[in-house]
Amino acid sequence: MGRYVTMFKGMPRAMRWGILAVVGIALYFLAIEPAVDQINAWGNEADLHQTTLESFNTQGGTQQKAIQALSLGQRHYGDVEFLGDEATRTVQFNSAVDSVLKSNNIPNAKNRWKNAPLGQGVLAAKMGTETRIERVTRDIEFDATPEAVAAVVAELERTPVVASVSRVTVRMNEGSEGRQVHAVVTAEAWISSKKGQG
Repeated sequence: MGRYVTMFKGMPRAMRWGILAVVGIALYFLAIEPAVDQINAWGNEADLHQTTLESFNTQGGTQQKAIQALSLGQRHYGDVEFLGDEATRTVQFNSAVDSVLKSNNIPNAKNRWKNAPLGQGVLAAKMGTETRIERVTRDIEFDATPEAVAAVVAELERTPVVASVSRVTVRMNEGSEGRQVHAVVTAEAWISSKKGQG
């Protein structure tokens, strides 16, 4: 090391300054500039996070309303499970509906099933173009008292695998004795699958 120092001191002044300039430029491009770039990147990321937090704070009222609406929906209708796959969710859905009918003494219900696309909307947009979302609907037709019909609808609404009770039709049952009515209740489950499958 001492030999190089001696050689450096023995060089003409212009050459020594030239070598120092080259070393300085190399240090700048190899160490200082990458460090400055990294600091700038961190600064930009911090600015982005700050903007997000400020936006979050300014939307506090809107978010509070959304949270209250979600809480109210959970109290009224119970939890709703997220999309299930076709193989398991359909079985879970039918088992849950059968259980509701059994617990409310509806033994002879007529059932019709069909699948249909859920259609465009927020959920479809969030799931992406590679995912197909379908509604599995089950029309349940039965005769019962108005109280029993209301109990069936309420219990279906509280069942997590039932995404929606989309239609309820009740009419007087002229051919029956007592207070029985004729009801058609449509319950839905939502399933997802990758496009190109099935």
